[in-house]
Amino acid sequence: MPRDTDFLELLNLVSYDPFVVVDSGRRIIHFNDPFVLMLGLRTTQRRRVEGTVFNELLRLDETGQACITDCLSQDRNVRVQSVDGRVSGGRQLVLDMSALPLRNETGQVTGVLILHRDVTDEQRLKERYNEEKKAHLAERESLLRIISDRDAELKRMKRHS
Repeated sequence: MPRDTDFLELLNLVSYDPFVVVDSGRRIIHFNDPFVLMLGLRTTQRRRVEGTVFNELLRLDETGQACITDCLSQDRNVRVQSVDGRVSGGRQLVLDMSALPLRNETGQVTGVLILHRDVTDEQRLKERYNEEKKAHLAERESLLRIISDRDAELKRMKRHS
């Protein structure tokens, strides 16, 4: 797959989010430093990334795999949210992903540009917020039952006095 180096260099300059370019066999042919850091590697380990099969470095759930497959097979941009992934070191990630088909001079899809947004921390905060909210609602319901029971008891006491 011919590389449009001007495009990729521009993308390197403007993208803070991790991205990777894979060929139709899902071998990594280009990536940026944030992608290396997302994998938990030091930038000095860059040589380990290029040429590696994508799934060996970042294992995605079915939704993430389908995102790349659909992009390649259907020649269309695909975006998915809350994809579970695991880097080779075992650390779990939650990612929003976009996959964009890359074409050669004849228009044939020869690879995919995959943009990642690591939303792991946001997802954890959201889960913690929902747990706290659920606990507060349960406590509120419990207190409302106590108040209702005491109110009923006071009304009974008034009737008997």
